[in-house]
Amino acid sequence: TPDPSTTPDPGTTPDPSTTPDPSTTPDPSTTPDPTVDPNTTPVPQPAVNATPVPTAIATPAPALKPAPKVKTATFKRSNRTLTVAGTTTATGKVKVALTYKSGKATRTKSFSVAIKKGKFSGKYKLSAADAKKATKLSVSVSYSGSKAAKKSVSVKK
Repeated sequence: TPDPSTTPDPGTTPDPSTTPDPSTTPDPSTTPDPTVDPNTTPVPQPAVNATPVPTAIATPAPALKPAPKVKTATFKRSNRTLTVAGTTTATGKVKVALTYKSGKATRTKSFSVAIKKGKFSGKYKLSAADAKKATKLSVSVSYSGSKAAKKSVSVKK
């Protein structure tokens, strides 16, 4: 038979010191403090995604090379020849474009000149009819990746 001293009486309330009450709050001295202790070192968290994420790499815009410099551009009407000379830092060839007026028409002739040791020079021969009528001559020298260098042509007899 059960001992009456250990069995609670249905009409009496149980002793709160012996039975845990769910409505009571825990003792604040035993709960962890939400503030971070400056003496403890932070624990690194494991990475969620182990695969590397591709990042966008900015590609620099190609820098323009300095334009070639036209030292001389002369047209000798008696020989019908255009002579062009200048300097550049590029290698390979430069493109020379000659623009002139012949009567009312504007004409353009172009040719390539090789670069040797940072210098270029070349000659171009016009037709006899164009050489007689040519006015307002100008030369434009360019190479890949640069601005064109323009110069008006001096005309000699």
